[in-house]
Amino acid sequence: MNVNQDKGPDSINSKLLISISFSLYTSDLDHGK
Repeated sequence: MNVNQDKGPDSINSKLLISISFSLYTSDLDHGK
């Protein structure tokens, strides 16, 4: 196992998914008002 792989595309994809899901969540809150 290569430890450097943990800091590769997987972590970047997870950050993108978190930011996208957060933006969708906040947009849903704005529409709910």
